[in-house]
Amino acid sequence: YKVTNAQHGYEWTAINNALQYCIDLGIDIINMSFQAYEHAVEYNSSSMAASTGCSSVLTTKLNACYNAGITLVAAAGNYNTSEPSYPASNNHVISVGSLAKNSLTSKAGYSNTYGIDLVAPGSVYVANIGSNSSYKETQGTSFSAPIVTAAIALYKQKYPTATPSEIENDLYNSCDSIAGNPSWAGHGRLNIEKFLNKEENQATEIVLNNIVNDELSLSVGETFDIDLTVNGNGTFSSDVEFEVWGEGDVITVDSNGRITAVGEGLDYVEVTSVDNPSVYKTIEVNVSSNINVREVIEAQESFTTKTVSYKTGSQVVSSGVTVSTSGFTNVESNSLKLGSSSNTGTLTINSAGVSKVVVSAKYYSSDSSSIQINGNAEALTSSYSDYEVTFATPVNQVTIRTITNGKRAHVELVTLYYSSIEYVDIGSSEDCLGLESFINHYLHMDYTESLGYCKDNEHHYYSTAKTAFNNLNNHQRSLFVSNSAYSTEFNRLSAWATANGDQMNGSNTLVTKSNNPIVIKDNTAYIPIIIIMISLLSSVALFLVMNKKKGYNKT
Repeated sequence: YKVTNAQHGYEWTAINNALQYCIDLGIDIINMSFQAYEHAVEYNSSSMAASTGCSSVLTTKLNACYNAGITLVAAAGNYNTSEPSYPASNNHVISVGSLAKNSLTSKAGYSNTYGIDLVAPGSVYVANIGSNSSYKETQGTSFSAPIVTAAIALYKQKYPTATPSEIENDLYNSCDSIAGNPSWAGHGRLNIEKFLNKEENQATEIVLNNIVNDELSLSVGETFDIDLTVNGNGTFSSDVEFEVWGEGDVITVDSNGRITAVGEGLDYVEVTSVDNPSVYKTIEVNVSSNINVREVIEAQESFTTKTVSYKTGSQVVSSGVTVSTSGFTNVESNSLKLGSSSNTGTLTINSAGVSKVVVSAKYYSSDSSSIQINGNAEALTSSYSDYEVTFATPVNQVTIRTITNGKRAHVELVTLYYSSIEYVDIGSSEDCLGLESFINHYLHMDYTESLGYCKDNEHHYYSTAKTAFNNLNNHQRSLFVSNSAYSTEFNRLSAWATANGDQMNGSNTLVTKSNNPIVIKDNTAYIPIIIIMISLLSSVALFLVMNKKKGYNKT
């Protein structure tokens, strides 16, 4: 529809009327080859004045077109500018830029760079005005846009029920990427064949080969390589992209699919087909502390303790502990009284490697006082209570003090705790890491229990876990079966195997139970064997006797 006036100027009222006419007639696709800018632009010797309000003057009618099922296409503009051009930059409009002449990867010098959705050839031959036999070469985004519009027309003919949103998605997904994904190219270069044959040539499925139930458990510092397969129809790309989202600062993933756990928490990895972005997989990754008790050792935490107690008239101090006081202090009522009516009191205990302290204390008389234990404030009561402080990093000094002058406190007993780790060797690091990986990937408590150990014999979860277990080396399987550190997981796998008709054989391998087992219930089973042996011995004896009577000699 012609929307220019006699002076070849564009009129917004005419454009809005033309858009409404398209809605009324049920048009499928609109191509718009004009440009306007809120700010003046220029390129080489061409310039264009600002058109105030151009960014919004068509908004209502363009939205109405889109809601009526019309696909909107516009030329991006020819001023090699990052200034938004309208209507190409309006919402729901496909903005088309131009490729340089005879190039698949270079931008035409004039083509705008703002908000480009895709690019197409910009240099074309058109009929020469005034001639019925000659053509001339011309260029511009106003020629790139109709090429895309024509492709959409063919697509709409093939898929008549496709909506503008579906058309846009398939159009962008079928574009050929341009190296470096430059912003001036948007989703890439128009590929009409892929666009029109989305069902015949496209990726349709991503299969995660080494992740069960789309869930993964890692420890901080651990890495995991995603093994996947992309399936599809006809000719398609098997390339995928990886993206992390969620809590953040939990995992990273590189372009090859290697996940690295960097902090505790929950994150997600989204694996998306480059060929068909509507095909994707989301992996839930739980990362726990890097203190893994089965990674190399079984760690059991125990404590040794030393006490500092106060008796009437004396202090009893354990070996390795020194005590000093400041402020007003004295021994009273089997305890050390800290502070006075005009001073605060401080008790300092020096001892190396204290992981926890428990202070038994109460306030003096009716003082309703509080104390601080290494900076941690504790409100006291009128009767002795235990106040506990645990240190993330062991300390070499414990300081107990009253906070306010005249607010005295009784400290009856201080107990110091020293953490120590007892190590129980359960195998080499390599074996334990291999087992830990197997447990994390295949024996998750949540899905094995919720599925009742997958009692369906054909369930692929158990089949996958069985294969993974049997692929462990001999020492790893033996360690898993025999060491108490893995008893919970071993019992879980055994119950799962039993429910699926399998058993652990003498080589610590999961195998299908025999259909005809030989079971000896009592000694009667030996009777036929004994009878056969007696018969054989009798035959041999008879043979020897007969040979002797015939006079045969041994040779």
